[in-house]
Amino acid sequence: MSARVLTAVASGIYIPHPDGRVLLVHHARSKTWVLPGGKGEHESPRQCAAREGTEELRVPVEIGPLLSVHHLTGAKPLFPGAENIPGAYPCNLFTSTAHLAPADWDRITLPADELLGWDLFDVDQAVTTPGLMEQANAANLLACQSAYRTGITAYLEDGTVT
Repeated sequence: MSARVLTAVASGIYIPHPDGRVLLVHHARSKTWVLPGGKGEHESPRQCAAREGTEELRVPVEIGPLLSVHHLTGAKPLFPGAENIPGAYPCNLFTSTAHLAPADWDRITLPADELLGWDLFDVDQAVTTPGLMEQANAANLLACQSAYRTGITAYLEDGTVT
């Protein structure tokens, strides 16, 4: 009998701007651009999304529908060394839509030790710009864009839509 494996939970948030671009943050550890989010802390994926969004952007976020579930095994680490972080993998990443109040876009501030910046990106440009995003997060971003447009939740495994 094999040992039981616990799977971590993480949440991301897809925040569309009224002009059609999406908010991404520049992650300090990976040096790549990602959707805001992070690991769960004994909470539901929806609660994690709300907490992480508020912690990372320092403004209230309103969580909407689930867009994707992404199972990450660690076979394709999100950045060099990620596979060595205790409890990082396996992980189920739940990404939901989130919205900001119009006045809050100008009030976004970031935790300097975790995030290097934020910006609005055209999704197609973000996923095709060399070095901007790593493959699994780019695939999740495309899946979320599709789910946001169609209303059909996506499922991914290690960066591949199944």
